[in-house]
Amino acid sequence: MIGLSLLLILCKFFLGWGLEILFPKEKSIFEEEFVSVVIKVDPKKIKELSLKANGSEIPLKLEERDTYCKTVKIKPGENLIEVRAVDGKGKVRVKTVRIFMVSQVFPEGNVPPKDFKVFRFHTSRNESLCAKCHKLNGEQETCKSCHPKLIERKFQHPPAVLGCTLCHTGGKDSKYAWAEPISETCYLCHGDRKETWLKKKYIHGPPSTGRCNICHNPHSSEHRFFLRKQILDLCTTCHSEKRVEKHPLSGFVFGSAHPISGKPDPARPGRELTCTGCHNPHASNYRFFFQNDYSGEAILCLRCHKK
Repeated sequence: MIGLSLLLILCKFFLGWGLEILFPKEKSIFEEEFVSVVIKVDPKKIKELSLKANGSEIPLKLEERDTYCKTVKIKPGENLIEVRAVDGKGKVRVKTVRIFMVSQVFPEGNVPPKDFKVFRFHTSRNESLCAKCHKLNGEQETCKSCHPKLIERKFQHPPAVLGCTLCHTGGKDSKYAWAEPISETCYLCHGDRKETWLKKKYIHGPPSTGRCNICHNPHSSEHRFFLRKQILDLCTTCHSEKRVEKHPLSGFVFGSAHPISGKPDPARPGRELTCTGCHNPHASNYRFFFQNDYSGEAILCLRCHKK
């Protein structure tokens, strides 16, 4: 009986505090670098509220409501999100959640811990918390009110700008889930690429497995073609030896090897020479994914070296 009474007192104490992180859930997995944090408070008790992600603190302006949401930037790998509240007597309470950003092009984000998993926010139960402030009708302006940063990077993918539900068509665990593999969603617009690439003799790993989003961000990017890194950095994430070995030829006219960066690309005026000057990152009929299907190494060289 004493144990039950103590439990009730403790529950009353902690629940009475009125502070809870509703989303993200502890040990959640994310693929984007921006996460919406949803906090529930007791507005009668809390006088200060702030949010911290990876050491950067954001004060939240208190209003006459019990639910707050704020977008924070996370990094590949494990992240700690911390909510700090102060009551009228100056007492401080802190709530934290650990989340993981998974990305195969950043070593620290390659493999999430085995007890981390994906939790979808857009379920009927969760959305009921937001209904006081948001219509949640699937319209683009509604989506942007919570997720503006997803499309604020330099290069913006048109479907993400024009209508989220073009790709987020829904699934059993969330009404805004997307089809897997993600390539089937990409091919709704890029069907011509599917017809071309899948008929090639050699298909690069990401497109062959339907994982376009390994290399491309489907919302926006700071890099051309919505890439997650600059081309050389992206390719050498997997092919790291190409940065240190003599690639592709030793004793070349430029010195010990052919350049792979820092030179203009004669075959593509206005662009810098990089991996994709010689290799097709999706598919090819020639080994090593050469850009000159069926033509051979010599003809490849003649794309730039006319004499």
